[in-house]
Amino acid sequence: MLSKLWAVFNVPSLPLLWRPSLGLPKGTGSFSGVWACREIWTRSRRGLLCCSASQRGQPVTPASPGPRPPAAGALHRRCGLAEGGWAGLGGGLRELGSGTKSAWEASMAWQGLATEFLQVPAVTRTYTAACILTTAAVLELLSPFQLYFNPHLVFRKFQVWRLITSFLFFGPLGFSFFFNMLFVFRYCRMLEEGSFRGRTADFVFMFLFGGLLMTLLGLLGSLFFLGQALTAMLVYVWSRRSPGVRVNFFGLLTFQAPFLPWALMGFSMLLGNSILVDLLGIAVGHVYYFLEDVFPNQPGGKRLLLTPSFLKLLLDAPEEDPNYRPLPEEQPGPLQQ
Repeated sequence: MLSKLWAVFNVPSLPLLWRPSLGLPKGTGSFSGVWACREIWTRSRRGLLCCSASQRGQPVTPASPGPRPPAAGALHRRCGLAEGGWAGLGGGLRELGSGTKSAWEASMAWQGLATEFLQVPAVTRTYTAACILTTAAVLELLSPFQLYFNPHLVFRKFQVWRLITSFLFFGPLGFSFFFNMLFVFRYCRMLEEGSFRGRTADFVFMFLFGGLLMTLLGLLGSLFFLGQALTAMLVYVWSRRSPGVRVNFFGLLTFQAPFLPWALMGFSMLLGNSILVDLLGIAVGHVYYFLEDVFPNQPGGKRLLLTPSFLKLLLDAPEEDPNYRPLPEEQPGPLQQ
């Protein structure tokens, strides 16, 4: 009997099963948790040995060498500890099962979130992730003074990363940040899945054109962060290409899509932000829309914004040659013997 109990309580490592009656600290599953777990098994085994010896009327011998045998009060305390050890074992196993279930549910939730995120188009996924990671880095590693647009530092100190980071930082975590992230993700994705479907290179070129024009105009207005202007440009281009869509603005107003950029500018003004950034984004968006959609359809007009061939080669899928004729064995049809 005692040999079986010895085998049961000699478990090398299990998560710490904490009970207030045992008076042991709660571990974290690391070496301290394993040590405390072995303490529980050792104390519980000693209590069972003491209880068994006292019931048979035999003298009690400590499980580990000590100066003297335990007194009667200590014997009762050890027997109580053995009973508490059994209760702690059962309750701890239940806690272990519930903790394992919670960890499994959290793992499944993260897997579902990752799968959903990977289904987002590439440009939207990359830009949104870059904005979130930049804001997270500012919380711990960086300062906004290392990210803002400064022509002197860019061209004299060669801190060229400021040309990019000024479009990635939307301020500290708060309502304004989540508001901008919502509109960036939503309308960037709608553009990429809509009018730019299968034209990733053209979509990236729109970002490059808009960013370059905003940077040049930002020099005149002393604007330090241009991410909100880029958001306004995306919303403007989408709204002009979807004139028949009715938009519900936070459940308060319903209007046609072309009015959405102006509604966003008014809402930004209510939040205490400068409308100069929104006006810059709307102006750049209108320039792109005119050059891309309006002017080429005018008499004598032509398309002026031509995507560089290296971007198409790098980002777009190769186009099939219309004059290519597949071999007979490559043509669909019944299998020939």
